[in-house]
Parts: sequence; structure tokens; C-alpha cells
Amino acid sequence: MAAISQQKTRLVGADKMELVSVVIPCFNSEKTIVQCVLSVLETKDPQIEVIVVDDASTDKSPQLVKALAAAHANAIKLYRQSTNGGPAKARNAGAARAKGKYLFFLDSDTEMGPYTIKNFRHRILGADAVIGIYDKQPLNSGWVPLYKALL
Repeated sequence: MAAISQQKTRLVGADKMELVSVVIPCFNSEKTIVQCVLSVLETKDPQIEVIVVDDASTDKSPQLVKALAAAHANAIKLYRQSTNGGPAKARNAGAARAKGKYLFFLDSDTEMGPYTIKNFRHRILGADAVIGIYDKQPLNSGWVPLYKALL
């Protein structure tokens, strides 16, 4: 029992103050980006930064994120790319600007669950990477998001 208590203490306290950088690539995501970003904030984790990399959107995505960043200046950063390079390039750009010890990649059409960061913190200890899946109910409608969610 003592070993379990010591292990539990180590898990809870070891990374308590480590910053997690949530990187969200965004391209023409005006229908889902606000809900996506707010879902990260709703985890109420005090040590997160949200980095949204707009990949040359032609819709209102950048303006929506800019408004969120103004309301949550300490938590949300918006970076804009002048040309569309795809989600991998946007993720790399976000990772290059991240200040956190840990990187967490989230797609702009995905909503983060309320305990996702907490679970991530517990699972990343002693691991090189943590991999997750989409929720079975994607934010976008249609067969493509549903197919991705079922993979």
C-alpha cells in the first residue's frame, strides 16, 4: 500500500507545473474553431497555452481566433501563415513557437474533452508520446469527419 501511495504522489506532483502547449492548425474552420479553442480552455488547466496557426484561411477563422485571443490574452496565441502549406506545416510552425514542455496537437474540427489534459498529464509521465483518437461525434457533419472518427 505504501508503494502505491508513493507512486500516486509522484504522478500527481511530478508535472503539476509543466506547461502544455496545445497546437491547433486551422484552415477555413470558422464553423468549428471557436468551439475547439473554448473546449481547451474549459479543461480549466492553469498551465496550458493554446497556439492556433492559421494556414492562410480565406474565411473568418483568423478574426474569430483573434477575438478569442483578445479575451484570453495569456492563454491563446494566433499565428498566421501567408501561404497555405497544409496541416503538417502549420503544426510544425506551432511547435516551433511553443513554450511548453509538452506538445498536444488538436485538429480545429475536434472538441477536447473536459479531462483530456488531466489524463494526458498522467499518461505522459514515463512515456515518449501519448496518442489519442477522435471523438465518435465530430464537430463537422458529413461522412468524411465521421469516417475519421471511426478510424
